Amino acid sequence: MIKVICNVDKPTNELKVLQYLNKEGIRSDPRNRTIPVLEFITFNNLVFAIMPRWDRAFLADFGTVAEVMNCAEQFLECFDFLHEHRIFHGDFLGQNAGMNIVMNCNKFFAPGLRDPSVTEYVVYDFGNSQLYPRDVSLRDFRATPSFNFDLHCMLEPIGPFNPFAADFLSVALVLQRRVRHIENVVPAIGPYFDNLVSTDNDKRPTAHEALVEFRRILSQTNSSQLAEKITTLTWEDGVVLNKMTINSIY
Repeated sequence: MIKVICNVDKPTNELKVLQYLNKEGIRSDPRNRTIPVLEFITFNNLVFAIMPRWDRAFLADFGTVAEVMNCAEQFLECFDFLHEHRIFHGDFLGQNAGMNIVMNCNKFFAPGLRDPSVTEYVVYDFGNSQLYPRDVSLRDFRATPSFNFDLHCMLEPIGPFNPFAADFLSVALVLQRRVRHIENVVPAIGPYFDNLVSTDNDKRPTAHEALVEFRRILSQTNSSQLAEKITTLTWEDGVVLNKMTINSIY
């Protein structure tokens, strides 16, 4: 995949963030689950990023609870890593989440593509991102970066806001939709997401705290639960959509 990043004489935040994420030492961190840039090319006064093609993370079918939990853990780990490095993604939606497959984009919910032993997930599209100083507080820092609150179904604050809290709430909302439907098998997932999407910004967990709690839940999930085959797809305001319903649409 080739993406135009910016003009040579007008480097953008996206270029700075991608260059940082692909520095030696940063790229090799296993928590750096962001799309790798294979090469930056300058041509005709433009900077291009060459990246591998990874298809959309939520296009293929989830067959088991283990596959759902593996997906959630990797995205939580990625945002823990990004925020540790004070990177604000600023636009996490389902279409900006990828996995290491290439498939027919018109074939929805293809089965058998999410073996946790080989499946990897990444975050991409850093067009709205910011790289802040490493010493800013994840709790107390306030800024006014561009962020489309309406697109993320979030209330827009008045004045400066905590970019990391807003960033992670967008992650929690995406994952809640794609993960919480297994609540009937892993009951702790329900209260977990209730806490993540709390309207109280000061009490909402950080990405790191959310990852730690998720791993605690995962450690208490037995092998029978993880192997449970699932017939559900999404959770939306308490309503669970199952595969039989969606198959009748497609």
